[in-house]
Order: sequence, then C-alpha cells, then structure tokens
Amino acid sequence: MRELVRTMPDSILPLLTRNDRLDFIDYLDSNMKAEVTNKMGGKSEMTKITDDYAHINISPNSEIAFKLLPCDKDSIICMIHTYTSTASESRLKFYTLKWERLRTEDFIKMPSIDIFFTPSDSLTHAENKNLRNKLDACLVKANFNEVSSTDLTLTLTTPLYMSEENRKATANYIKQSIKKKWNGKRFE
Repeated sequence: MRELVRTMPDSILPLLTRNDRLDFIDYLDSNMKAEVTNKMGGKSEMTKITDDYAHINISPNSEIAFKLLPCDKDSIICMIHTYTSTASESRLKFYTLKWERLRTEDFIKMPSIDIFFTPSDSLTHAENKNLRNKLDACLVKANFNEVSSTDLTLTLTTPLYMSEENRKATANYIKQSIKKKWNGKRFE
C-alpha cells in the first residue's frame, strides 16, 4: 500500500500533496504521529498503513480508507470516503493499481433503505408503509470489518438525523448493519 500512496495522483486526495503523503509514511514508519497541514490549513492524519490497507483522517468531518482487494490475476483498490456531520455517509470508488477509475457498480450494489427495513407481520400494510416512509433517505457508512479482512460492513446512519419520535418509532424495524463479502470479483 505504501507504493500506491506514493504514486497516487493528487486528484484522488486534492487536499493533500504528494509530499504530505510521503510524510505520512515516513512519520508512521518512525512511530510518530502522521499529521500534516493540508492545503486548506487544517490537519490531516494517516492513522494506519499496512501492506493492503491505509486510513487517513482528511479533516474532522472526512476520512478515507483504501483497501487492496484480490481480483482475478491482479488486485484493485477500493476507496471509502466517509463524510460525517449529524449522520455519516460513505462513497465507494474503485481503481486499478495504476489509479485508473473503475465503475463502482461493477463491484458493489449499494443497498437501498428497503434492505435495512424489516416490515412487521403484526402491522397492517399501511402501518408498515408509514414506518418505512419515516426513513426518507438511505445514509450508509461503510468500513472494512478488520484491517486484515476484505469483508465490508454497511451501517445505516439515517436514524442519527431523524427526529427522536421517528427514531423510536422505527427502531424495532431496522437492521443496524449488513455485511458484504468480497468474492474475488465483487461484494455480495
């Protein structure tokens, strides 16, 4: 992963220069806090780098994780960019080892809110529909289960921005998270 961070185009992480990324690696390799001042004058910190994983806090409200995924004869890079305010939301992007963008939909189908909502058999169709409609957006935070794993956890964060009344009303009908497994070609 170190070489990929070194060769990454500036357009992937526009707030960080190549020198910032090189400093991250040097600091971590020296067992130092890997923090730099980014182009906006804020602090960015690389918190972890391994052979197949890297994690960077770009700002207090933005973090990025990179994971190498084995794919056919080679590997691909999965990038998770998570934005946080009241609720977190992640965007996934995929790249070749030369940082050429790949189509996200070729590697994962992001879940709709209906995947997280579990209708109740004890409620009428109209009552279930009313509860489901309280979940008006599908905000999902993605992260790898373990640094050494290629499994992905998708956590529904929509309830974090909902009113307390709606959060309580829907709490028993929501799956908090789902897991996706990498099968060598895509997340299933």
